[in-house]
Amino acid sequence: MKRSDNDNTNFIGQDWATFNRLRFLRSVAAGKAPKPAYIAGINARNVWGADVSGNDPRSVKATLAGRGDLRAFWWNLNQRLHNTIFPRSTLQDAMYQFHRRHGNITLWRLELARDYWEIVGAVRKGGVGEGIATAMRQLLGALKKGA
Repeated sequence: MKRSDNDNTNFIGQDWATFNRLRFLRSVAAGKAPKPAYIAGINARNVWGADVSGNDPRSVKATLAGRGDLRAFWWNLNQRLHNTIFPRSTLQDAMYQFHRRHGNITLWRLELARDYWEIVGAVRKGGVGEGIATAMRQLLGALKKGA
């Protein structure tokens, strides 16, 4: 179907599905090779049957090899701390408080990093005095926010 045939006289009788399908098929490059995808540094076509768990920091193999991210340790520490402080709490309470604490600590770390790099930028730009002034402004802002 040619595009020049599309006018108001034959608008109703057009087979738009065929037209769109043919336009799509013409737009696809026929000889284009697929771009290789990689999973844990291995070509995705070769992944089936390959053991990539050692590269995943969440896996037991990575933890035993010293490359783990300490998720299990962090959970066990928080659960024991929670059960020590609140001995009658349920596992659901411990999980909720764990995620709440983890979120608060993550936000605190991000704010601390932002403040640190703001001070570093001030020191680089205006010297140590400017860095101290920036730190004092941050401290006063935190005290006003908390009050």
